[in-house]
Amino acid sequence: MTVEDRIQLDDQVLHQVLAESHHRGFLGPGPILPHLHSAAAFAHGLPDHVAEGSITGEFSLLDMGSGGGLPGLPLLRWFPNLSGVLVDARSKRTRFLDEALEPLGLLRRVTVFTGRLEELELGLHDVVTARSFGPPSATLELASHLLNPAGVVLVSEPPGGRLWAADGLDALGLRQVSARGDSIAKFQLVGKRTERRRWKHVVDRPVVEVTNISD
Repeated sequence: MTVEDRIQLDDQVLHQVLAESHHRGFLGPGPILPHLHSAAAFAHGLPDHVAEGSITGEFSLLDMGSGGGLPGLPLLRWFPNLSGVLVDARSKRTRFLDEALEPLGLLRRVTVFTGRLEELELGLHDVVTARSFGPPSATLELASHLLNPAGVVLVSEPPGGRLWAADGLDALGLRQVSARGDSIAKFQLVGKRTERRRWKHVVDRPVVEVTNISD
């Protein structure tokens, strides 16, 4: 089954869940469908063996700052071979995420975690996603520690994309495998990771120089 076969933009249950998220102020402005198109872009960034089910088994996804449920809830709804961890530090948002699991049929394979990413165990996940989490270098550094050795990070890009300095990526043990200007930046873990640092140090002393192409 292809990625396009799995993406269901007209899923009414998913629309209802995201409409409630929008009502509570957890999604950005505008109608629901563009938000689903954004999640679909993440779906196209999944590794082929995950997205197409070419290897049997269950794969693990962690969604950083999941908040209103994007892209985590659609991805987990569309890809039944994914288990997931939805992470947010704000309890109002994680309460909503907990409520969303049952109508979406995700109770058995998804966990909602209220807290900071630095509290999570290292090196477990096949895919780490980030739609709107924090400074790009900090997002990527934290994500790199959560990946398993074959894992990928998917990060939403602004219009036009970003330039991610190669030397900084090397320091994080990552290689960019998406094309310049793609709406989702994709990185593979290929080398040794940096030591885990506190959030303040990650933000104040970024490892990767990142520049918006449109700037």
